[in-house]
Amino acid sequence: MAKATVVGKKMVEANLKLISPKHSFLSSYILQERRKETTPWDLYLQILPAEFDSFPIFFTEEEKKNLKGSPFLSQDYVFVC
Repeated sequence: MAKATVVGKKMVEANLKLISPKHSFLSSYILQERRKETTPWDLYLQILPAEFDSFPIFFTEEEKKNLKGSPFLSQDYVFVC
């Protein structure tokens, strides 16, 4: 379903090197659904956290030091959120 959306199709066409493709497509789908006035996913979307500060792309420089050696710090990957 996520790959069939406008954003999903653009992600496929761009041939992105995603560190976690399934999660990236799912995340983009959820964000698209959140923008709609009504969606079959309303109840699910209401229970999702409002912030994702535990995800590495939102870490401070000090917190990133703890990820030394992790692929999350590599510039070779694209993070979609």
